[in-house]
Amino acid sequence: MGKRMDFSARTAIKPDPTINIDELGVPWSIALNLTYPETVTPYNIERLKELVEYVPHPPPGKTGAKYIIREDGQRLDLRYLKKSSDHHLELGYKVERHLNDGDFVLFNRQPSLHKMSIMGHRIKIMPYSTFRLNLSVTSPYNADFDGDEMNMHVPQSFETRAEVLELMMVPKCIVSPQSNRPGMRIVQDTLLGCCRITKRDTFIEKDVFMNILMWWEDFDGKIPAPAILKPRPLWTGKQVFNLIIPKQINLIRTSAWHSESESGFITPGDTQVQIERGELLSGTLCKRTLGTSTGSLIYVIWEEVGPDAARKFLGHTQWLVNYWLLQNGFSIGIGDTIADAGTMEKINEIISKVKNEVKELIRAAQEKQLEAEPGRTMMESFENRVNQVLNKARDDAGSSAQKSLSESNNLKAMVTAGSKGSFHQHITNDCLCGAAECRGEGLIDTAVKTSETGYIQKRLVKVMEDIMVKYDGTVRNSLGYIIQFLYGEDGMDAVWIESQKLDSLKMKKVEFDNLGTEIATTGDNSWPMPVNLKRLIWNAQKTFKVDLRRPSDMHLMEILEAVDKLQERLKFVPGDDLMSMEAQKNATLFFNILLRSTFASKRVLKDYRLTREAFE
Repeated sequence: MGKRMDFSARTAIKPDPTINIDELGVPWSIALNLTYPETVTPYNIERLKELVEYVPHPPPGKTGAKYIIREDGQRLDLRYLKKSSDHHLELGYKVERHLNDGDFVLFNRQPSLHKMSIMGHRIKIMPYSTFRLNLSVTSPYNADFDGDEMNMHVPQSFETRAEVLELMMVPKCIVSPQSNRPGMRIVQDTLLGCCRITKRDTFIEKDVFMNILMWWEDFDGKIPAPAILKPRPLWTGKQVFNLIIPKQINLIRTSAWHSESESGFITPGDTQVQIERGELLSGTLCKRTLGTSTGSLIYVIWEEVGPDAARKFLGHTQWLVNYWLLQNGFSIGIGDTIADAGTMEKINEIISKVKNEVKELIRAAQEKQLEAEPGRTMMESFENRVNQVLNKARDDAGSSAQKSLSESNNLKAMVTAGSKGSFHQHITNDCLCGAAECRGEGLIDTAVKTSETGYIQKRLVKVMEDIMVKYDGTVRNSLGYIIQFLYGEDGMDAVWIESQKLDSLKMKKVEFDNLGTEIATTGDNSWPMPVNLKRLIWNAQKTFKVDLRRPSDMHLMEILEAVDKLQERLKFVPGDDLMSMEAQKNATLFFNILLRSTFASKRVLKDYRLTREAFE
């Protein structure tokens, strides 16, 4: 087993192409035992002849072939063909060649529990016999680097190859249809680096900034102006992100440090993340902005600019920020887990108080004075009460420890950024708390649940494996039986769904109450729907430089007619029969309400002040 695979956009350690792997005594890789059958045509016959000649010892930097399959199905193993005449190729023969850089493969980790457990990757052949993959892609596989085994499959036909390329490649799987949010995010060192580099007091020297630019694959030779010119040029960390965020992106988020007392565009703690036309104007980037929630930066880039732009953003963020972090340095020590004297005094008070409470509970239980809770025995009630007291003590001790930590505490920096650890672990370290649970065999329970849910899922997948959406929009099985007349009853692709507010226009209370109970029985005004209209309006305002102080140049009737025409085009269910018309109404009812309430002519003219160009 000799070579490694790399699935990142680029590779950190580039192997010397002049090294002959055979001379190093490293046999050809497991990857080279994976083959792709290529049919001999007038266009590729010379290249395939070359591959056939290279067997069994290809020269450095070259790969070879394994088999020739003749038209009659006879398979010739090239390792045992001594005569050069046996290497003869004719049109229509197939040559099973070794993998090359740029080939597409399927990569999978068991247990495969969702669509993103098996994805398409582009191959990069490298030394050694392990698979390498980008850190951001470990989340959907639920993989880590402690000995996980993974499977690789090479497509054996052009049809399969096309499906892998169009449907299963990693960039196309960044947003999950299961929960309409990203399944991949910035993780670990890069997330911590993003948090630190975007702080207000982070400035980058000229030499480091120039080196950062060299890691950026789209660098065009233009260097952004420094934020500070005198006494020496300095760039901010936010300027690094201005290079790699696509220019179409507008976003407002709050960071993990945000408190309710802070409001407005520029907050004292720099907690309001504001991006306008691809420029990071304010805010510290952390898990809330770079994470897997709907409306995160990765989600917005994927939806607004496309899968390849999201893939590029993830890759560029890693290259640029990791280089900066390497120059800047970061470590944690025992000092980060030690609370100051005042905090320790408070923690000791809480611990001694809770010890007395537990002693009192033990005495009451021994004397059978403890009242049993409904549905529990006296011993179960006792344990539950003890756990409640201990957990409250842990939380109280934790909150006081948390408040005492300074901004320079590196453990706090990791937890707040979201790169590693939780405040729960922090409390355990700082407050010397042990495990609170006495009984409750967690491991056994988890193992039982895993096997049972796994078996249920396996049966479900087996039953539903032949169900697919047909060209007439219906969902059917292999016998042609209709499962649904319209996929999801509304025909909408789940990856484009976002939670949006149905703004109620000023109706009379009685009218709105009647309408509300008929459509939205829960009374909640936030609903999952496609096309984020508010973001669309904001993007149009920024792109076309809409001046909110000037009146719109549109006429009221233009807006009404345009919305009417758009609603006519939203045809999910074609047909003029009563059933089709009812299905069409049900599928588009909510979205039409959202459309009419958002693009009400009064709002377009008065609130958004859209010009004709921006509205179009």
